[in-house]
Amino acid sequence: MRIKKNGVMRTYGTEGPGIGQFRKPGGVAVAGCRDSAGYYRIYVVDQLNYRIVSLLYNLSENSILWESVYEVAPKSVSFYGITTSSYHCVYVTDMRNHKIWVFTPGLTELLYTYGSCGYDEGEFILPKHLCIYQNEIVVTEAWANKTGIQYFKIVPEI
Repeated sequence: MRIKKNGVMRTYGTEGPGIGQFRKPGGVAVAGCRDSAGYYRIYVVDQLNYRIVSLLYNLSENSILWESVYEVAPKSVSFYGITTSSYHCVYVTDMRNHKIWVFTPGLTELLYTYGSCGYDEGEFILPKHLCIYQNEIVVTEAWANKTGIQYFKIVPEI
């Protein structure tokens, strides 16, 4: 992962399963921290390590710290897309289980999972990407004649 600030490139991470390491990093989201001036959280889906990582980026120092990780048993999930809400909560798609996972800021707690496999309301077929604007969410799924894009309102989490 590379971050550029004032012409200075910042690289973080190597290949592997440990702290500061990634195996097939995928989706990424950035959110400001409510409690720390000059800090941002960078959330990364680490697909082959079956986890989501929260990094703290210090803008003034151009430095990155490993904050936390949410891991699950290998091959029990397929995390893919990630975004944050205006409440700083983290939303992640799970293609294997056809769900959306919702976490508190910094991945400190799993609030809930939403969805199941199917074509009806509240059901997904391989949810991939998601986008949140204010209290509205859009999710894209694997494409078929009954799936594609779902749009709905979210309830404030905290």
